[in-house]
Amino acid sequence: MPGFANALDALVAERDKAQKTVDALNRAIAALSEAPEGPAKRRGRRPKSAATGAAASAKPKRKRRPFSEETKVKMREAQRQRRAKEKGQGTGGSAQ
Repeated sequence: MPGFANALDALVAERDKAQKTVDALNRAIAALSEAPEGPAKRRGRRPKSAATGAAASAKPKRKRRPFSEETKVKMREAQRQRRAKEKGQGTGGSAQ
C-alpha cells in the first residue's frame, strides 16, 4: 500500500502546517490582548462637532440684515454687466 502511505504522509504534513498557522494566530491574539486598554492616540483633524460644540453655544449667531429692493436692483444690474463683459458683449444698461 504505497499510495496509502503517501496520502497519510501528505495529510500529516497538511495538519502540521495548519497547526503552525493556528499557533501563529494564537500568538497574535495574545499579543493584541496584552495591548493597553482605551483608545489609541487619535491623529488628524478634530471632528467638526467637537471643535464647534462649546464655541458655538457660547456666542449666539447674529441675524442677517435683509437687502432693500433698491440695493437688490443695483446688485442685479451690476451682475448683469459683469456677465455681459465676460461674454464680450460690452457694458450696457438694461431695458427697464
